[in-house]
Amino acid sequence: MQHFIPGGGLNSWTKQAGAGRYDFWRDYKPHWDNETHITDLLNAEALRVVERHVKDENSEPFFLYLSHTAPHDPLLPHPRHLKQCDHIGNRRRRLSCGMVAGIDEGVGDLVRLLEKHKILDNTIIAYSHDNGGVPYAGALNYPLRGAKATAYEGGVRWEKEILCSAV
Repeated sequence: MQHFIPGGGLNSWTKQAGAGRYDFWRDYKPHWDNETHITDLLNAEALRVVERHVKDENSEPFFLYLSHTAPHDPLLPHPRHLKQCDHIGNRRRRLSCGMVAGIDEGVGDLVRLLEKHKILDNTIIAYSHDNGGVPYAGALNYPLRGAKATAYEGGVRWEKEILCSAV
């Protein structure tokens, strides 16, 4: 099974993007769920894939591609993730941090599951972001110059540590 989101910038709770278009799919059919945060859904699916793999004695190496919509605007973090960012004074930056906290939680759960099944040492984890942060959506690319849609380093690199630790 696979989830996919053809567009970007969808509501993390309703899974709707622009003009109310539903944009969250599972096996080429809409996956209707307006109660679970999308980051939680994607993280849970990644854990299910790994669990299914380790239960199959004949399983071979596999590839898992997990692509979160966070921290894309609209910034609608889960309240438990937002709570981790209470120390940040700026509202947009706090919301952006809350979105990233959901990714951190999911990656941590995935790493713990791989450790539990003793396959972490035989696993490659790569993390990438598609562009630099957007200042109006709570990102701060400092000390990098520029932002999303620029050719400067701040437009092509993204620093999670800067996002979550700066006030």
